[in-house]
Amino acid sequence: MKKAMNITGKIISGFLIVVLCCNLYFVLSSKITGGEPKVFGHTLMKVLSGSMSPVFETGDLIAVKPGDLQTKYNVGDVITFRSTENASVIITHRILEVKTEDSFPVYVTKGDANAAADPDPVRQAQVIGIYANFHIPLLGQFFDWVTSKLGLAIMLIIPGLLLIAGPIVALVRELMKKEPEQKLESQVAAAVETEAERTTSNA
Repeated sequence: MKKAMNITGKIISGFLIVVLCCNLYFVLSSKITGGEPKVFGHTLMKVLSGSMSPVFETGDLIAVKPGDLQTKYNVGDVITFRSTENASVIITHRILEVKTEDSFPVYVTKGDANAAADPDPVRQAQVIGIYANFHIPLLGQFFDWVTSKLGLAIMLIIPGLLLIAGPIVALVRELMKKEPEQKLESQVAAAVETEAERTTSNA
């Protein structure tokens, strides 16, 4: 029983360490880069609309492989790009057609769930990267919550406190366990001493 509890305690501690490290990585990565966190060279982005349903849905977290001006994209690829009207708006849609202007490719894009193609063509300089065919449902909402003040407190501070509290609780339990043992040893020693005195008196 004791061995099982020790194993369970180690598993919980290991899980808390993993959670704490992951949270630290994603939070620090977002703060340092000033944008979305990156994992294994891929940028993680939250889906803000259902225009690409059923490939991925609103609130999902998708992985985007960054590209540059020399990266080639083809019809059927799902690319992430900055809006022509507002560079702060990021869109992820599928390429319907590839054209060429001034020796650079220009992409006609469309969301799979949309009835019509996007009104403005996408130039190579606007493209951030290509969808890496990996997404996790609803995890984007979770990361939004984690980077909030409340989420930061809960996901960073609480696991840290639990990791610190674990050894302290174990130490207190060990001390409480030893106290009765020491009391019993004292009682046994006193009984042995009393018995020895009686034996000496009878002699």
